[in-house]
Amino acid sequence: EVQYQLLYPALPFEHPESSLQAVTSFVLGGNASAFLFERIREELGLCYGIYTRVNRFEGFNYVEISTGCSEKDLDYLHSEVLKIIEKMKTEKIDEERLEMVKASMLSSLYMSIESSSGLNSFLAMGYMKGERGDILAKRVQEIKAATADQIREMAVRTFSVEPLRAELRGV
Repeated sequence: EVQYQLLYPALPFEHPESSLQAVTSFVLGGNASAFLFERIREELGLCYGIYTRVNRFEGFNYVEISTGCSEKDLDYLHSEVLKIIEKMKTEKIDEERLEMVKASMLSSLYMSIESSSGLNSFLAMGYMKGERGDILAKRVQEIKAATADQIREMAVRTFSVEPLRAELRGV
């Protein structure tokens, strides 16, 4: 098996469109309803799971696409991932899918803050990175406000650079 990753530069945490980039990433590979999972796993059967996440750290930020697959399928998988990214850059997501993405993201957010430690971690991270005010309400509003046009535009901005492709073989 080969562990496969594509890495693209991401916006910093404090950027006003960082939440929009998170929604865009979720559309691509945030859960089992995402484009990558539907095509790469469900239609083609090339892997068990394939996901996209945005990682934001002090000094470096990146969008990560990751999965594991058979070595013989690696080039095919890679070309299919790039086709899906290209489609996101040229076609708007349909409104029904967009509403499902938003609902899923909000559900995940609310579940992560169900416990007092989860809520404290969520708030502390925002405050430590300079956010003020009602951080939860702000994040919820940012997710709800994302439009299909904005997601397509963010896909263009995020995925129009050459990614770093990493492979770990023999896992």
